[in-house]
Amino acid sequence: MPTFTFTAKDETGNTFTSTLEGPDKKSVRYDLARMHYQVKSLKVVREPGQGRASGKVQRGDLIVFTRQLATMCGAGVALFNALALIGEETQNVKMREVIQDLQKQIGGGTSLHGACARHPDVFSDFFLGMIESSERGGDLNNVLDEVASNIEGQEELRQKVVQAFAYPVVVVILCFLVVTFLVTFIVPVFAEAYDKLKIPLPAPTQVLIGASHFVREYWWALLAVLFVVVFTWTRIRKTEAVSRMFGNLKVNAPLIGPLNRKIAVCRFLKNFGIMLGSGIPIQQSISIAEGIAKSPVINTAAATIQEAVNAGKSLLEPLRQCGVFPPMVIGMAAAGESSGAMPEMLAKSAEYIEKDIERSLKKLLTKLEPLITVALAAIVGFILLAVYLPMFDVMKTSR
Repeated sequence: MPTFTFTAKDETGNTFTSTLEGPDKKSVRYDLARMHYQVKSLKVVREPGQGRASGKVQRGDLIVFTRQLATMCGAGVALFNALALIGEETQNVKMREVIQDLQKQIGGGTSLHGACARHPDVFSDFFLGMIESSERGGDLNNVLDEVASNIEGQEELRQKVVQAFAYPVVVVILCFLVVTFLVTFIVPVFAEAYDKLKIPLPAPTQVLIGASHFVREYWWALLAVLFVVVFTWTRIRKTEAVSRMFGNLKVNAPLIGPLNRKIAVCRFLKNFGIMLGSGIPIQQSISIAEGIAKSPVINTAAATIQEAVNAGKSLLEPLRQCGVFPPMVIGMAAAGESSGAMPEMLAKSAEYIEKDIERSLKKLLTKLEPLITVALAAIVGFILLAVYLPMFDVMKTSR
């Protein structure tokens, strides 16, 4: 459908400008009149199929949108007008179209939760559950602030992990490029020289020259295999079996396994605690928090907790039984259960684990960096040894 921009006056006499999608001007005017808006001007700004957003809403865009909506709702701005103002300032085309659709749905009488539910690729189950809870409690701006803070916390944690592994990854990539250059361009020069000298080559040199010959002659086959692997991975990585296998590998892998386990536990506890504190039913909170954690370890723990809750038991017992949560979390949960402050205790537990994740990242890097250094030195050393060994033999022969 085409998009129209309009200037209208609301029931309080305030004039504003916004956009709305519709099949034609007559339908858009009818929709605006049904919303009790007096239209002053209306014109089409985009025909169907032109400039349609095909990008993705980034987490930063969602954080800004949520913060802005919380601020405007807290200042008493009507939800429809708030969305209109935010939509005008939004740079991301995809996010702007989502906001325009929210505005249209709310103008037609749909709740914010119902409007957001039309965009599951933008608004997570956690976001929708919190909005639904705020609509029941009438505290939308505070809940939106809490949602934005939670999204920011997840993004900060992700950035810390990415930054921690940035250096090792860059070093490995640079080493790969250097080795590829040596094998492709330098080794053949030595191979040709040794061939002219007609000297016997030691085993390391034969292996290196054979690898160089294979890369130079069959580089297209290597690229084809890489393309097939990447293509296949993009097709199967979201299937249940592969996701489960990859999830188990992440939490059981040497060195990084314990770190991934802590990250999954932190995500589960933090989101579970926030949703419990917002009044979302416990079964729904467990299910949503499990989906956010995306870990087979948490899936098993969540099933245990769900089963215990459905049987009428307290949270403390299944948390202890599943064997996933550290003793500190169990102790905090016990204190929360006795004081009636379980959501707060779960949130504090998540904060403690976040700090523990930072410490674990530092320890992991102190282990990875020397391992990477030794591995790279061994590879480069092998290449140099294989290249220069025949030269030593030539020097001995010449004597």
